[in-house]
Amino acid sequence: MVRKEKQRRAVRGGIWWLGASGAAALCLMLAAVGQAQAPAAKFKEMKVNPPDNPRMRNWVGATHAPGAAAKQMLQGNIPFVVADFDSFFNELLFPQFTLPENITYTPADPKDLQAQKWGGSLLPLCRDEFMKQFIGQGHEKVAFDRLNQLTLTAMEEIALHDYHPLSRYQAATILSQLYAYSSPPSPSTPLPGALPVLMRCLDSIDVVQIPALKGILWHVKNGELEATQQQAILAAMLKIASQKTPPEGRTPDGHDWIRRQAIEVLAALGTPGAKAEVLTTLTAILNDNQSSPRLTCAAAEALGSIKFRAPESINLSAAAFSIARAALDDTAAELTAADERQADVPPPTAGAGAGVGPGQRLLPGQLPGAAPDVAPAPVKQTFFSTRLVKSQLVALEHGLRGTGKDHGLLNAASGTKDQAFMQSVDEKLTPLIAACDGTVTDYDKLKAEIVKAGADLESLLAANNSIPGRQPSPIAGKVSPFGGAAGRGAAGKGSGGAGADAANPFDETKPAGK
Repeated sequence: MVRKEKQRRAVRGGIWWLGASGAAALCLMLAAVGQAQAPAAKFKEMKVNPPDNPRMRNWVGATHAPGAAAKQMLQGNIPFVVADFDSFFNELLFPQFTLPENITYTPADPKDLQAQKWGGSLLPLCRDEFMKQFIGQGHEKVAFDRLNQLTLTAMEEIALHDYHPLSRYQAATILSQLYAYSSPPSPSTPLPGALPVLMRCLDSIDVVQIPALKGILWHVKNGELEATQQQAILAAMLKIASQKTPPEGRTPDGHDWIRRQAIEVLAALGTPGAKAEVLTTLTAILNDNQSSPRLTCAAAEALGSIKFRAPESINLSAAAFSIARAALDDTAAELTAADERQADVPPPTAGAGAGVGPGQRLLPGQLPGAAPDVAPAPVKQTFFSTRLVKSQLVALEHGLRGTGKDHGLLNAASGTKDQAFMQSVDEKLTPLIAACDGTVTDYDKLKAEIVKAGADLESLLAANNSIPGRQPSPIAGKVSPFGGAAGRGAAGKGSGGAGADAANPFDETKPAGK
């Protein structure tokens, strides 16, 4: 237990460099470390040469003075000697990513701000300095290409074998950042040789998959892919995006995050698939009322970024119905949560003054120091994020309208039997988005505008409840927020059960959000 807790602390200490994906990645990393059966001492470790010099088991000692010649070779200032070059990287620098001294680091001075920035591990520093001081110094093509070759071999070894999870994460991150030679050096074009390794990383543990997905996205956006590579990436992303159940040891939030990264890659590929398999996967996510708001929005955004003419196997009206249902469900969930988060806040105070203690408030006609006849009433405060709701609604709207010319469901439905219904959905969704533009600051007025716009969209779905789209979703595992007045109705295909009596925020005949 003690050893496993040390591993967890090492992971927690090293998450500062995860960026925007930090929270999800943290869940995944903790789960991965929790699965590790071997104690820390049994993780693999690359051998340092010379082995009996303690200075060589430290990033600064191993790279600064010994690395000077390698830097000069990369810059083209001295002749390139392959044996010396390879020896430095394979026997001194790359092993640093696997040494316990660098994986977990405790500074001698607890107030060391630089060490605090590293977060308890030197591996983020190792990665940053390697990319800046060595990869970033590659002015001489022969030396730079050789370094990329050595790096691919070493980092693949670390990422895909039984090294510490933090070591494996950093190795996969380096693989995702390698770029091809240019003069002057510029990380504009991903290194083609890294893509096959990143694809193999998808079959590894979660902390390796995370940076691999980021790297694959970069290759799709900025690389020159062969047709076979595009097909391999497409198949891999479809598999990930379609996997509804998290594998053992992965948190639901972490799994949701990984699926969204796969959807982002599918959107970047920009193809509906030879057999419309991309469209099928994305619409299935839209139609599933168990899909989280973020996952649903990601699927809608991806649909809006792909140019296609829908085949007969895709029900466009059902996809539009699902987008509308998701808009109502997500907005209703936020309204319900806002009502539940209402809090009584103490009234404003006059502050400290003569005869008035801190936190006290003088009532009209009250003398300083005198007890008030009536205690001031608390102020009701509601927490509702119009920015969050609007961002979700706009993402769903992108699925309908598309994010470019000739993109999106509306364009695909042009001239088909689905066009009229889809245009109606778009028309009814627009006022709901406008209600969340942030111009109304009073919650009761804001809620009334949202309820009115949502009721119109709800009525449209109720009038078309034979369309086999998304069913109403429960809020936080409770009953459906729409009940008998939901788009499918009590007798429809999707309401049913306990949800039939639930209050519908968009049914103006019932108390909204109660």
